[in-house]
Amino acid sequence: MSFSRTLLAFSALMMLAGCATSDDRIPVPVPRGVPPLSAQDEEPCPDPEPKPGADARAEVGRQRLALKECRQRHGRVVQQYHDVEKENWSK
Repeated sequence: MSFSRTLLAFSALMMLAGCATSDDRIPVPVPRGVPPLSAQDEEPCPDPEPKPGADARAEVGRQRLALKECRQRHGRVVQQYHDVEKENWSK
């Protein structure tokens, strides 16, 4: 082996040996339990079926209200997820 290769191998071994004796540890967050969803948010989103012979404008309104409720529900679930994630990683 040439001197430069020997020096490189020795340097690599010394760096690795230094890692093994280090007392610095990476903190790992302790996961906390995820609180249950509210009963309202656990239910599936409403999907109102069109009523035969009903006014199309009324049916569109019912669909929009159902979509609004579903979006609000989704927003609450996502917010709860972010709160739990933030709590787990803050400490």
